[in-house]
Amino acid sequence: MARRRDRLNATGRNVYGVGQDGRFIYVRHSLVVSPQFSALSPNARNLFWELQSMFNGRNSDTLFLSVRDAADRLGLVCLKATGAAFDELVNLGFLREAMAASFRQKYDSKSRARAWKLLWIGKDNKCSGPDFLPPLDGLPLTKKERKREAARSTAIKRFRRDGDKGKFTVEDSSTLAARAEFSVEDSSTVEMPIGGKLPTLVVGESSTHICYQGGVGNDNASPAPHSAWWASIERCMARRSDLQAAA
Repeated sequence: MARRRDRLNATGRNVYGVGQDGRFIYVRHSLVVSPQFSALSPNARNLFWELQSMFNGRNSDTLFLSVRDAADRLGLVCLKATGAAFDELVNLGFLREAMAASFRQKYDSKSRARAWKLLWIGKDNKCSGPDFLPPLDGLPLTKKERKREAARSTAIKRFRRDGDKGKFTVEDSSTLAARAEFSVEDSSTVEMPIGGKLPTLVVGESSTHICYQGGVGNDNASPAPHSAWWASIERCMARRSDLQAAA
């Protein structure tokens, strides 16, 4: 028997907003392309998506995640790098510590990981835009954060500008000429007349002088062994010249 929370209503969703295809991550596009998001390092961006994936629609105020578990989720070995990712999200206004971690030694007490409040989630438990985050002008950004924000914001503007003009980077690539297929219209191959038959090319035209020995070196020399072969080549070349003249 299906659990109560898995039952769907008339709209195809349950009380938690999960459709028939399961949960999905909903983040506003304006937030992803915002200057605040552009200033994040790769580790902080990955941590953002991990926190968003843990959001179930109700736990935005108290989302528990320790630094060690976050490191395992991010595939990092260094806990210091993971802690730095948390600090970036806090400094840029994405996170706020809702509950401090608690580590107790008594057997009847339970340890508790640190809880976070997702500030990009509004009161309606939906993703808000960058307007709910503090502006970068009032934040003490590091040199690396300012450089990342400037580089990514410039790349986003360039992509939008090229899209409005219908211009794409691949059209200006210098590799297209090398990848283009060989055009048979520019071929120097002799065109075959209707009903005709092209001769089989034996030897191409060459400016190199070829000398064949025409005997054994006396007055009673026998015919050159290659005379018949050379005569066939001359006939082929003459036939080719006739076809070129007819074309």
